[in-house]
Formats: sequence, structure tokens, C-alpha cells
Amino acid sequence: ESTPESIKRTAALWLGRINYDSGNTDDALAKFNSLVEYGGSVGAESQFMIAKIQYDLKDYSSAEQSIFLLVGEYSNYEEWKHKAFLLLVNTYIGLEDLFQARATAESIMDNVEEEWIQNACSDLIITIEELEAADLKTEFEKEDEINDERQD
Repeated sequence: ESTPESIKRTAALWLGRINYDSGNTDDALAKFNSLVEYGGSVGAESQFMIAKIQYDLKDYSSAEQSIFLLVGEYSNYEEWKHKAFLLLVNTYIGLEDLFQARATAESIMDNVEEEWIQNACSDLIITIEELEAADLKTEFEKEDEINDERQD
């Protein structure tokens, strides 16, 4: 009862992290959702974790919206904003929107100079290029099948 609110919030954040790490996504989401309203770094991390859980559950559209919410509401929290943009690139990959994934990754590369972000974006761009090459190969294979059918 006499525990300060900040300590209660920190404890709830740790419980959310523990639940997430343990695979208890429902409990983790409940904790993170309860913390977003408080704002600050706890709110920023909680909003990121909500988006991360949605991404993990392959609910890419919800993850995208949660990321936009984080970027809009917590733009002063650089680390969480940068992590959110990297997650957004992965979300676009999950949505199979490679054009938007590439555009987002390139925008991050152009606008953020931190080395860990540059490295992460470089890795994501390589992944996007591999997926684009696979898509292109698939398209050529489909064209070959159509041409073979026409010849028969």
C-alpha cells in the first residue's frame, strides 16, 4: 500500500518482460497495456513490447498500428523509436510488402547514424534483397510454366 507508484510500475514492467520471455503473451500484453497510459520510458517500452508481441503472433496489421502509435506518442524516446522502426521493416516483410520494407529501411539508413541501427538496417536490406530475388525467380518459373503449357 505504501509502495510508490514508480516502483509498482517498474515491477509491472518486469512482470511483463518475464511473461513475454516465458511465452505468456496474454499476461505480458495485459501488463504492457496497463503501463502505456503512464507514458515516459516505461510507456514507450510497453508500447514497443505490445507491437513486438503482435508481430510475434503474425498480427502484422496490428503491429504496424502499434508502431505508428509508439512513434507518434513517444518520439522523444530515441531507442524505442529506432527499435520500432526496425520492427516496422520486419512487419512489412511479414506483410510481404517488400517495396515498403525497403523504403523504410533505406529511410532509416539515411536518417539515423547510430552504428547498431545502420548494421541492423544493412542486415534487413540483405534479407529484403534475398526475398526479392526469390520472388523474381518464382515469377520466371511461372512464366516458363505458362510458356510450356502454350507450347503443348
